[in-house]
Amino acid sequence: DQLKQLAKDYRNANSPDLKPGIASRAEELMGQLFDAKVQFEQDRISALEQRLSDERRKLKDMQNHKRDLVHTGTRKALESGTLPDWATPPGK
Repeated sequence: DQLKQLAKDYRNANSPDLKPGIASRAEELMGQLFDAKVQFEQDRISALEQRLSDERRKLKDMQNHKRDLVHTGTRKALESGTLPDWATPPGK
């Protein structure tokens, strides 16, 4: 909102001497908006990296416990007719 008001003030400035100050303030605010956007994106990417790390850790854990998971999954399928969550085909 401040930038919109500054743009309006800039266009309506009666004195050319006012425009550099308005432009300077607008550039300062634009820089703050840019910095906020960069910080938001860095935070978003960090969260995605953490999620990816967690998923890799879960996969590694599955691989390390393959024998147990296969054994219990087989028993579950034979006894109840249902597959374990990890046996669900991709995309379903």
